[in-house]
Amino acid sequence: MAWLSGAIEFNAPAANQHDFNGNIVLKKEDTLILHGAVIEDETGKPSPGVLVELYARRKDGGEYLLCQTFSNDGGDYLLHVDKKRITKDITAIILRAGPSFRLYCLG
Repeated sequence: MAWLSGAIEFNAPAANQHDFNGNIVLKKEDTLILHGAVIEDETGKPSPGVLVELYARRKDGGEYLLCQTFSNDGGDYLLHVDKKRITKDITAIILRAGPSFRLYCLG
């Protein structure tokens, strides 16, 4: 079992940005799946076809893309992270979409 400390950051205006510090436990047989919804800031409605990206930040401040997807017709997204791409020097996991969208991560 390995601990991965870090945070999920929402790439949104400061008023919409939330930071969740904590640990994600990864076991040999575990996979990491994140899902949620993309909401348009102006209308508050679900946004289809929005690119959602998941990055890892290393201790040196550099980032690399872990995976990406597009939101579906209802604004929902699902990301499956290949745990082999998660290294011990990761300090944060960063979830991003366009600047005019709010991202909700449900798990």
